[in-house]
Amino acid sequence: MARQAAAGLSGFIQRPGEARAAVGEQRGLLSAATVAPTAPVQSVTPPAPAVSSPSLPAVTKGQGIRALTLRVDNELYDRLRRYAFDQELTHQEVLEAALRGYLEALGR
Repeated sequence: MARQAAAGLSGFIQRPGEARAAVGEQRGLLSAATVAPTAPVQSVTPPAPAVSSPSLPAVTKGQGIRALTLRVDNELYDRLRRYAFDQELTHQEVLEAALRGYLEALGR
């Protein structure tokens, strides 16, 4: 029974060093041929950032990176999202620059 179940997964299992199989359509998605044509989408250009983005040191492989979890309320998260979007920064870049600035201000 286990061999039968494994045989059914042969298209999903990839052994190290093997090439990936061609991926077909995902279940529940429509192909391009079945989607009705729509009007062209107009792009919207966001306003230029008023403040220059902070310069962050480049992280290279092997330096050692730790993951953190930060829980904030909805209002603070919305402020972060708006600021990051306006400055064309990622949340990671904003939070790392803020933490560095805070620790430098404390002399640490």
